[in-house]
Amino acid sequence: MSSPWECVCEFIRSQSANLNNVLESLGNQQTLSDIDTSDTLQLSSGVSPLHMFMFLMLAVWGFLYVNGRQRTEATKPAGGSPSGGGAGGAGGGAPPSGGDGAGLGGPPSSGDLY
Repeated sequence: MSSPWECVCEFIRSQSANLNNVLESLGNQQTLSDIDTSDTLQLSSGVSPLHMFMFLMLAVWGFLYVNGRQRTEATKPAGGSPSGGGAGGAGGGAPPSGGDGAGLGGPPSSGDLY
């Protein structure tokens, strides 16, 4: 059976070999001559990344605005005021919003427009 010191020495030899490989690769680091650090990224078209980002933000805002408007119109009651229960009331069978039928699918009155 080998002594524990032989295992430690073998580990140190392997780590020394690894460190020598790292140092050799660091010495070869400056041999690449095709890399130029003075290059800058330029777009050939007249559209800058800022303009593209602003257009994207405008599109997202427009989508959320239209989607929100459709959602509020779907939850808004049709008659202007929620009618309670049944067909009672003082008018007998008259529509609850007056005589023009604005709350029953007719054209909206000027009070319903925003």
